[in-house]
Amino acid sequence: MESFGAADMSFVTVPHPLGMIPRDEVRAKADASFADIVKAATVWKPGRTTIPGANKIPYPLETVKFKGTYAQLNKMFYDNKWSLGLPIIPPTKEAVARMLKGTSHKPSEIVWDAIPPRNGVVTVELVAATGVMAGCKPEHMPVLLAIVEGMKTTPKKGREWRALTTTTHHTAPLIIVSGPIVKELDIAYGIGAMGPEMPVNNAIGYFVNLLGDVAGGSRPPDGDKTTQGWVGNIIATVAGENIDANPWKESWPVERGFKPADNVVIYAGGGMPVNQNDHASVDPMDLLEVMANTMNSVGITRCFQDGGVWILGPEHASQLASKGWSKKDIREYLYKNARAPFKVQPAMVDGKCAATACCPPADFGPVTPDTLIPVCKNADQIELVVIGGPGKQSQWWSFTEFGPFPPIMTKVDKWK
Repeated sequence: MESFGAADMSFVTVPHPLGMIPRDEVRAKADASFADIVKAATVWKPGRTTIPGANKIPYPLETVKFKGTYAQLNKMFYDNKWSLGLPIIPPTKEAVARMLKGTSHKPSEIVWDAIPPRNGVVTVELVAATGVMAGCKPEHMPVLLAIVEGMKTTPKKGREWRALTTTTHHTAPLIIVSGPIVKELDIAYGIGAMGPEMPVNNAIGYFVNLLGDVAGGSRPPDGDKTTQGWVGNIIATVAGENIDANPWKESWPVERGFKPADNVVIYAGGGMPVNQNDHASVDPMDLLEVMANTMNSVGITRCFQDGGVWILGPEHASQLASKGWSKKDIREYLYKNARAPFKVQPAMVDGKCAATACCPPADFGPVTPDTLIPVCKNADQIELVVIGGPGKQSQWWSFTEFGPFPPIMTKVDKWK
């Protein structure tokens, strides 16, 4: 409400659910709410006309004096909605000043003028303070700033972030770092790269969610409406691209026009990954068939969506490349075979298209219950990147409709 500039607003509560119930039940709930709607439209008056703190300047950051134990400080931060409930490192003036030495950009520079849903203003100083809280180091600042730029400069000017962070869908950011900086900063890219005990990855991931929940104000139950949530809403998934184990040699950014020496942050958003556990396939074709069926998790991908990214374990990647399969070949095979019957897709409502239904476009042609429906719109929407160490595991991350497409790639070096 406040993030859209409204100091107060009238609401009428209609009991959930409204979806997945018969039409007569929907009408009954609407009829029961009609008197309240009339009252809201004719009697209600706003309780306030100004938004508290609306004229607060974004720089310099406010400071507070605190005396107490570390546990008490963490409680104070959480009570003030300045943290997520996990421990933070106190962002003292001295710690923030040290952090700012990691970039040549001025502390007052505005990096994002309105991070949804609260539309907080993000300055370089705020990035530094949030980075300190998450456990980042000064040398991480260029990566943090590049991530914020990527989150902001999506095709719809940041509106994907609002959708990603406020939806009922279990979505969260996916951050992949590529280039020489991966090894320079000791960003994990091998065994367990996206898991625990990877301090740089975890600190950067914690930064992303701290920024989204504190500066952006995306906290459950308002404005984060995720039905159940998952750990990606606490610490975003961060990993380095394992170019050493990439049998195709070219990195993901190089495929998109960057140079091998470029340091690039890739920002994407998607639902919880689907793991592929295949220890048996010997022929690449057999492995690809398993991959195609892994993508057919219609509950997360529905149909004609924006594709996703295969995070390939090195052994699966090597096996796919062993008989000359290029990434283009793999994409085309998966696009043609990652399909599920129309009858198992989320249904239309009374035969009409709805936001959550599978709605084939008119140019797709006639559809019957047994028509095979593709996961995405075209083969180029299926991305491939190598991450991890030994083992027969890979992950499919569906971008859904909430993340930016194509994923945003931002150069890191300009933020040094």
